[in-house]
Amino acid sequence: MKKVYNLLIILSFSTFIGCALLDESKKPQAFPKKKMAKKTQTKQKQSWKEIKNQTNKPFLERINNIEKFISENKDKSIALSAYLLKAKIFLQNNKYKQACSTYHKVVESVFDYPDSWPAYRDSAKCHFKAKKTLLALQTLERFIQKPKAHFTDKRKGALLQWDFLKNKQTFKKWKLISLSHLAVLSAHNKEKWKNRGKNLIQNLTHKELITYTNTTESFNIFKGYLYYKAGKYFFSNKDFTQAKNYLKNALSSSLSDHLKKEVKQNLLMIKKISKVNPYLIGVLLPLSGRKKALGEKILRGLYLGLDMEKDSSWQMIVMNSQSHPDVVKTHLDSLFYKYHVIGFIGGLTSETAEVIAQKAEEFATPAILFSQKKNLSLHRNFVFQNALTAKQLLNPLIQHIRESLKVQKASLLYPEDPYGKEYSALFSKIFKQGGGEIAGEEMYKAGETDFKKHITKLLHLNIKGREKEFEKLKDQFLKENPSLSGRSKKLTAENILPAKKEFSALFIPDTLDRLQKIQDHLRYFGIKNVFLLGTNIWPVKQTQSKNFTLVFVNLPQKDPLLIKKSSFHKNFISSYGYSPGNFEQRAYNTALFLKQALGQKVKSRILLQEKLKQIRSFQGAYYTILLSEDQVFQYPLNVYEKGLDQIR
Repeated sequence: MKKVYNLLIILSFSTFIGCALLDESKKPQAFPKKKMAKKTQTKQKQSWKEIKNQTNKPFLERINNIEKFISENKDKSIALSAYLLKAKIFLQNNKYKQACSTYHKVVESVFDYPDSWPAYRDSAKCHFKAKKTLLALQTLERFIQKPKAHFTDKRKGALLQWDFLKNKQTFKKWKLISLSHLAVLSAHNKEKWKNRGKNLIQNLTHKELITYTNTTESFNIFKGYLYYKAGKYFFSNKDFTQAKNYLKNALSSSLSDHLKKEVKQNLLMIKKISKVNPYLIGVLLPLSGRKKALGEKILRGLYLGLDMEKDSSWQMIVMNSQSHPDVVKTHLDSLFYKYHVIGFIGGLTSETAEVIAQKAEEFATPAILFSQKKNLSLHRNFVFQNALTAKQLLNPLIQHIRESLKVQKASLLYPEDPYGKEYSALFSKIFKQGGGEIAGEEMYKAGETDFKKHITKLLHLNIKGREKEFEKLKDQFLKENPSLSGRSKKLTAENILPAKKEFSALFIPDTLDRLQKIQDHLRYFGIKNVFLLGTNIWPVKQTQSKNFTLVFVNLPQKDPLLIKKSSFHKNFISSYGYSPGNFEQRAYNTALFLKQALGQKVKSRILLQEKLKQIRSFQGAYYTILLSEDQVFQYPLNVYEKGLDQIR
């Protein structure tokens, strides 16, 4: 019986040292302890000493001797040492595949043996050197997860993991695992490793964030921060259902006090955002001051478009913006938190429109704005712009003057206000991109009426740079008019030098009354053969000139009879007693656009935004209106020429 027992022990050990991995499910016990005769133990130790000292023997002979020694050995710890020596010799002889395989079989063995860290360490290094980084990391992770492994050795394992990873651009998940271990196992640098982990999380893609929050990997110390970042991502993208779930998980995880405070504020905001009256629309318009008349015109168009004069399904909360950004901020908070409106309409001035656009994104509430300010809706999901923007107006104008009028050089004369600066800068950019040249530009103060000095500069009617020409012409003039020699000091560049007109078109983004004064000054200097360019603030019917060709962009002129037959025109006159203008028409179009989405039984702001984005075109008061990719209304436009024809 005793012989059978010894035979079983030998067979079990031979299976292990023969490198065959045992089935984990069978989990054999550690070798049964067996007392050996003192003489036998001494002999084995001497044999092991001899094996270790065979450094001068050929490579293959050493390997064969080690394998034979292992097969005959009954002491598990010595057999394992022999295995590690075998792997080391493979490594020294650049036999990476065999070395790694030998190490791997040792660390993957189901047998539990003391002081296993060197085996795992050397195995991981071997695989890393063989460019099997993942296997190296997994080997170290297997050791770190061993319940009986020494704390100090686990820290060494985590440091070695990080050493493998720190210069890698990929392996983000493993970096997070390693940093998590180091943040727990380090004796003095816990915060350093935590901060590195947080910095890594900051740069994760949203897909990686979601993956890592839903995994069971060993970075629990960062789980709270991962939930927090995922919640913030969904919050910023207005997916409040997902944001709420992740933020709640963050709150119940390990998180710093200041982040917990922020999470609670976000959850409170989500709760407030969830409240909405699907039939109530907030309107912010100037109903006092200089723009009062425009605000009232827009309001009439909205009332008519939303059927307010009848039994309408919708209601409007109208507030006076006073054209002041701070007033608008206060009203927006009231409309959102108190009245729970489903959307905003307003933003006639660029300053108030910008405030509404910012708040619309913050509140995840759709807003339709009337301002022409550029980029109001750019990269903003909840902002729609019902306006003829600078780009919409200038593209066809510049295309027309270059292709039809053959203008190669143009100059700019514009007011020092937001409109003048924006339109002039964009005109210059588009014109030059098409190969045109800007010959000169002059800016005058808003409200200025004397344009003489600005035009003299555009026409180079100054002495600077033309000194010799001026002196020569002055001498010639005095020679021809000797009686004026005593008043020669009063002779100036503008009445001696000829104008140097280097442009064939002059862009003037200002009103008709300013245009008239500029024409008078141009005539004073004898300038006639030049195109004067403008925008849609020059009304088609009122824009006339006897001395210049005026070129500008505006909406197509509809047949008056067709306009009078339209339902919008007839209903407006019936309700308000006068013919609607441009602002009334735009407001009416806004109401039609909003009503088309609201009519689909929309109950949330997010759903309203989605429905509005799906509208690519709709029939307005007079025209079919398209929506651009950046959510700006696209009206049909015509280029008009009024005045002289001979310039062409």
